[in-house]
Amino acid sequence: MKALLYEYAKNEHGVFTHIDDAIKGRCYSCVECGEQLIIKEGSKKRKHFAHKSNSNCDGESYIHKIWKKRIKDKFYSNSPFIIKYLVGTPCKEETTCLIKKKISSLKCNKLYVKEVDLKQECDTCEEEVEYKGFVGDIVLSDSKNPYKEPLFIEIDYTHPCDEEKIASGIRIIEFKVVDDREKPIKLFETGNFNLKFGTNVGNPYNMKHLPDVRFYNFDRLSYPTIGVYSFIRNNDGQCEMLYSKGGTCKENPHENENATFEVAIADDIVKSRGNNYYIEAILALAALNKHIVRDCRICSHNISIYRRCRAMTEKEFASAQQCRGYQINPFALRKMSDRLKGIPYTVTTL
Repeated sequence: MKALLYEYAKNEHGVFTHIDDAIKGRCYSCVECGEQLIIKEGSKKRKHFAHKSNSNCDGESYIHKIWKKRIKDKFYSNSPFIIKYLVGTPCKEETTCLIKKKISSLKCNKLYVKEVDLKQECDTCEEEVEYKGFVGDIVLSDSKNPYKEPLFIEIDYTHPCDEEKIASGIRIIEFKVVDDREKPIKLFETGNFNLKFGTNVGNPYNMKHLPDVRFYNFDRLSYPTIGVYSFIRNNDGQCEMLYSKGGTCKENPHENENATFEVAIADDIVKSRGNNYYIEAILALAALNKHIVRDCRICSHNISIYRRCRAMTEKEFASAQQCRGYQINPFALRKMSDRLKGIPYTVTTL
């Protein structure tokens, strides 16, 4: 293993100090072994702390301590602690599903990315805590719910998690590190991963080809949340669009008793694809079904690359109730509604 170029040390007050903040002539000691460190810089190697030549310190505990500090600093910062991992929708209820029967070619058992903010699940971040006979490098827990199982974050520097810890059923996020250099902690599912539907525990990876970040014992079975867009006619015959969450696709989408047209769509899958235009596609779908919302987003003046709407440009609003120039093009609406192809949704005319 290549020799470490230490970026961190403790000063005479025991405070973690980065090499860029180190001052020659002051005393610094190793985070792991406590031995005195010296500051080195030259033309071939970047500036770093170093042990004296006769030191036996191997740096393994140093790497763990530095990364545990980084994780704790990130957790207790003001920013979210986002993780992303792959989940699947292994639905077998094709004959009864309200969404599936509308799109016969759709296969719902596809993978998509699930995003979770760990700070919404946990409020405590501790080092080396024991649970079920196992000790986690970092353990996240919920102080308000002591019966909730904690989550382990493991640092793989020289060896990955052993099979016994993985088989415990504890949720574990493990990531590979090679040194102590600062870099973004991107907890994102990568590499060789084969999802086995129905299996939410154990090790889903090929241990010979581990990705840099691993998620053990996470629930890989996910049913998308449904967003319901209800169109309600007013006295002028025009429609107003209202949005509400309708639970998951395992449940019947909620119906608005005042709506004449509704679109229930799998919000999670839409958002995971980065499609920023699906609301316009829903508006276009409603307009094609004679439920028109006067909305700048589907107006021919806005969607044409050759024409620009002065009202939209100057006032930046999406309501066209009083606009004399408002018009729609059925051909353009069909192209817009085609953006929904491949996304689970159902249409109800009430």
